[in-house]
Amino acid sequence: MPLIRPGIRQLFRLATRSKLAREVDDEIALHLELREQRLRDDGLSHDEARTEALRRFGVVSATQNALHTAATHRDTIVNIRELISSVVQDVRYTARGLVREPWFTAFVAITLALGIGMNAAMYGVIDRLLLRGPEYVRDANRVQNIYFTTAREGSPPNTSNSFGYVTYKILRENARTFQVAAYKISPQQEIFGNGVKADLISSGQTTADFFSMLGVTPLLGRFYSETEDNTTSPEHVVVLGYRLWQRSFNSDPGIVGTFVELSGEKFTVIGVARNGFTGTELAQVDVWMPLSIRSRRVTNDWTNAWDAQWLNVVARLNPGASAEQAGAEATSAFRAAYAGRSKAAKSATISFAPISFAQNGSEPLELRVSRWLIGVCAI
Repeated sequence: MPLIRPGIRQLFRLATRSKLAREVDDEIALHLELREQRLRDDGLSHDEARTEALRRFGVVSATQNALHTAATHRDTIVNIRELISSVVQDVRYTARGLVREPWFTAFVAITLALGIGMNAAMYGVIDRLLLRGPEYVRDANRVQNIYFTTAREGSPPNTSNSFGYVTYKILRENARTFQVAAYKISPQQEIFGNGVKADLISSGQTTADFFSMLGVTPLLGRFYSETEDNTTSPEHVVVLGYRLWQRSFNSDPGIVGTFVELSGEKFTVIGVARNGFTGTELAQVDVWMPLSIRSRRVTNDWTNAWDAQWLNVVARLNPGASAEQAGAEATSAFRAAYAGRSKAAKSATISFAPISFAQNGSEPLELRVSRWLIGVCAI
């Protein structure tokens, strides 16, 4: 008789498990039939024998339930034992095979290591770009980039994420379904220190509502207020990035209240950002300062100039609000308030998209490639 492995026996047992109830009922019926036959042999009539057999047997339904429970319990125990036995036999068989074939074992181990490593790396990329969002940003899926689309006759629509301060003011004053903030990241444009020790560092210039909108808190000190970021006479205060604080100040906890020199100007340190905080982008930022300090370099009338477009504007959608709803609201507010000379801007459309999207409002190529790569790795 051929040997049937425990796993195969378990498969057949699972396939016939639904017959347990019928088998119990058949056993009870057979028992009653045999007892009834003996009673008829003793001289009782058919009906009398049937009645007496049922009386001696007791309550049939209670017996059925007890037997059903016992049979199911027994079947479960047998299945568990056979499953454990099957797993143990498979492990032993596999172990003996791997010992006999060391080169094959090494190949399998390397293949698994590469596969797991690639999947872990790709998941880390996808998690960073798509799932988690930038560090310390609360509910990053509700934080959106804002885009400006114009259409000129005879040309395809042009979409960008560059705005003037005047547009930021319009959106801030008229928003009902979202909160808004503006910022500008300037890589390697601030001179930190002086003399031979001077170094070029990156700066983030933001409106005071930028940090509260993102839901972040500083590691030390505080972020600047609207008073310190007023457009007429902003105060020279600065929040240090974690890496600059660690590298240039040896993580000194007493740094708050001291002065640093940036591009020949003195700034008071009022706080230190948390490790890894980069705003809504992934580029490293060494110092954060009020937007009003550097914006006067753009143009003298930078708060009202329609033609000066240098800021990025981001928004947080209110609970229940959609990107489409916020875009329609922002477009209506902008068109109603626009006082510039551009016909294309007068009919422009404002839209919202995730902060992972590119400057032209489309999904970046690296995100699409990452999805393909993680699919290939999983396969």
